[in-house]
Amino acid sequence: VFTQFGFISVLLVIVSLWSSQSQAGTYNLRLVGRNHHGPNMENRALGEANMIRVMIACGVETELDCKERILASVPDGAVDFIHYLETANAYAVYLDEQYLDHVQGVQSDPTRRHQHRPDSKEKPRIRTSSQEIPAGVHMVKAPQVWEKYEVKGEDVLVCVIDTGVNRDHPDLDLERLSGFDGAGGLVTPWWRDSDGHGTHVVGTIAAKDNTKGLVGVAPKVDVYAVRIVASEDDEIYSSDMVAALEIC
Repeated sequence: VFTQFGFISVLLVIVSLWSSQSQAGTYNLRLVGRNHHGPNMENRALGEANMIRVMIACGVETELDCKERILASVPDGAVDFIHYLETANAYAVYLDEQYLDHVQGVQSDPTRRHQHRPDSKEKPRIRTSSQEIPAGVHMVKAPQVWEKYEVKGEDVLVCVIDTGVNRDHPDLDLERLSGFDGAGGLVTPWWRDSDGHGTHVVGTIAAKDNTKGLVGVAPKVDVYAVRIVASEDDEIYSSDMVAALEIC
């Protein structure tokens, strides 16, 4: 489940990187990026360098050869590696902007923002002592599938890329929730959700079939959460979206 974050833009990023890799030596692409001061930059020889988030295409190089080539192109401390993107054979990095022309394969890493319609932020409380089947679950005819095939998502794993999930929500089955907490520049921990959107999405998919609250489309599925954004005000880099897809 890839929600709110521009799936088409991810495909365009990958195609763009492949295209640049097929044209050896032609890397004169202008950047659209957000300035960033990398972690602990004040402790490095370059001081408060102006770091810009970009992607660097590796062409026909291996992952290791590409990284060595990038490191050899700039002084120590001028690059912070964020992701290696296997799908595109590229690195997402923070690069000191004064060395942009020193590195081959530099591409922009466009950003998107979490989008909400104002009325979608309203959270009506359900005042009922019994379980309800939401209109959307009826719309996709989930109850008919449950009855006809006697399945509710058993032995299925759904990956949700969103704002995380509140694992303590009473309508979610903690035993069926897991997520990504590894390294690589994405937001952790997966089991927090300060925005609420990811929890809503997970509930739509997998809310428990019990005697209260709402029931999801497939209440017996297992959910794996990849938290790509902490709050609705955060920008999301295209490379983060690609990295999350690869994790899924």
